[in-house]
Amino acid sequence: MNRLGTLFFLLAASLVAADITGKWDFVATVGVGQEMKMDLNLAREAGKLMGTMSARGNTVTLTDVAQNGNELTFKLPIGGMPYDIKMTLAGEAMKGTFSAPTGMTGDVRATRPAAAATTEQIPPPKPIPTVETKVETGMLGGSHFRIDIPANHNGGLVVYCHGYGGGGKFDEKPLGQLYQVFLNAGFAIAQAGYSRGGWAIKEGIEDTAALTRYYINKYGKPKRTVVLGHSMGGILTLALIEKFPELFDAAMPICGPLDVSLDFIQKRAFDLLVVFDYYYPGVLGSPVKISPQVQLKKEYLPELEKILAADSRKKAALQKFGGFASEKEVAIGIAFFASVTRELMERAGGNPFDNRNTVYIGGEDDVAINRGVKRYASDPKAVEYVKVYYTPVGRLERPVLAIHNVYDPVVPAWSTNSYVELARETGADKFFVQRWSTHGGHCNVKPDQHLHAFEDLLKWQATGTRPEAGEQK
Repeated sequence: MNRLGTLFFLLAASLVAADITGKWDFVATVGVGQEMKMDLNLAREAGKLMGTMSARGNTVTLTDVAQNGNELTFKLPIGGMPYDIKMTLAGEAMKGTFSAPTGMTGDVRATRPAAAATTEQIPPPKPIPTVETKVETGMLGGSHFRIDIPANHNGGLVVYCHGYGGGGKFDEKPLGQLYQVFLNAGFAIAQAGYSRGGWAIKEGIEDTAALTRYYINKYGKPKRTVVLGHSMGGILTLALIEKFPELFDAAMPICGPLDVSLDFIQKRAFDLLVVFDYYYPGVLGSPVKISPQVQLKKEYLPELEKILAADSRKKAALQKFGGFASEKEVAIGIAFFASVTRELMERAGGNPFDNRNTVYIGGEDDVAINRGVKRYASDPKAVEYVKVYYTPVGRLERPVLAIHNVYDPVVPAWSTNSYVELARETGADKFFVQRWSTHGGHCNVKPDQHLHAFEDLLKWQATGTRPEAGEQK
């Protein structure tokens, strides 16, 4: 599930040949009336344009900031995935678009604050240095891959698992700030694109394990190998460390649903769609046969937002049931979860979810909801597919340090807590530590938090000193 909360962070810009350094008021528009306001700060150091985007107390460093005449482009990496922004300067304003790895698109604009001329410029934090690497790209068993070996290679390897969607062919441009954390530490990085997109648990497990073996055969066995990933890549990380302890020495799942996939997707996606269908019947088509036009794209979101806005009471009730922090997240959440559920049902060959015995709670009127929602039986073959890909077993032989945001609109924190109990039941809790981050949004864990957690994990693996659970600094 790569990467919805991503969507709630939306995106930013820098500028052109004119002096564009300083603070900008930035707005991203996803659909009708859905505006997200942020602060953009731009600065130059040694002639290089850099910037940060801030919203809700969170700050993200922009990468690949490039200026060509009046055209500006940059990437906002969140959860290991790049969001592309393109803007054009016109006087003291900028306009443009963003596109997300999920296929979602939207408009962006930026203007100078009224007091910009007399306000001291606030430079963005210094980016993590970019390490020179030897890059290998190719295809392995239908999956594109990329391997980066830094000049300061210490013999270690990080195997990275990406989240929902994404994949495809890799280019050879320098990796983003997230990856530089591990390259600066001297670790090589190997990434598999997976031979199929979507809920690619089967392909992700097979292709990532195959790439790890390929690396060992070509470059030699690493001194230590750490597998890590974000969102869907988090459950892949857990599956890989459970299945292949001979390949991996430690694991760091980040913002991943560390739960039985069948249970997590039903509770977070399917049940939400069932309740949406109760409030807005027919919009989806059906929760078990979702119309193809219901998807997370700029062309459809305005239509869905109008439907939701037609009854503010129903929209508020749906927001409450879904646990969304703002009403702006409701349409995006419904569209995203509809896309995920439809794709998973197509992949599994039927409906894997059974809500005939589900008691729905947390809405405006739980009695009315339980009387009014439609009930569906599951397809046994589809159930079996989702159970296999993936049901955690709680058998660990290697250290696992997980990180999750307290608020995550895509993968709520409750989805990770079940693994704590599972590990305790199997006696593997000595190999599992879970930490939490205060930053809101999906996979919004900062580069320095990645680094500090990674350092603790390496120390744990090397010395046996188990780190403390709690807040990730």
